Formats: sequence, C-alpha cells, structure tokens
Amino acid sequence: MSVPPPIATGAFVLVSPDGRRTPITVKIGWPYAVDANRARCPVGIEGLDGAYPDMEGVDTLQALCLAVGLVRTRLLARLEQGDTLLYADDDDDETGIPVDLDAHFAVPR
Repeated sequence: MSVPPPIATGAFVLVSPDGRRTPITVKIGWPYAVDANRARCPVGIEGLDGAYPDMEGVDTLQALCLAVGLVRTRLLARLEQGDTLLYADDDDDETGIPVDLDAHFAVPR
C-alpha cells in the first residue's frame, strides 16, 4: 500500500541506539472530500510503517492537519524509544543534522 502522488514529502534517517540507520520518507497526499461532512488525507512513512489508513476529518483542512499530526506522533514515539531523527544527507551518510520535531512538525496550541 502506498500514498498516491504526494503534495509534501520529507526525507529523514532514524538512528537507533545501537547505531543502525533507517532511511524514511514521510509522504502526505492530497486531502479529498468524501461527502459534505467528511474528508480524508492519505499519509505514510516509507521505511517505518508504510501507508496508514487515510486520516478523516470534517473538512480537507482538518484531514490534512490530522495527517501531519499522525506523522509527528509516530516520530515522537520513536524518539521516546531512544532513536535519533536526522535530516537525510546524501553527501555523507555517517553524519546528519538532527531534526527539531517541534519546529518541523509544529502543532500550534
């Protein structure tokens, strides 16, 4: 299962406490209306969980926000398990810039 052509992507590397590096790609698809009161948004993290069920909200904006929130929640769970999240760097795969999860996947309160 995969996310249809995405509107947004991000490439990262998860580094486990034992040093194992897992490249992941976040993909958010186009939100779409289901009916007058429901909309959905495709979302997935390739290399981690794959595609999730489309997030559902009352409109396309809420569905999109829920999709971004799901990605943040899944990545935060990995950080809490001891992993480190880095921006993907094609030039040198032994280093990387740490991702500030709050800045990259901010959820205003």
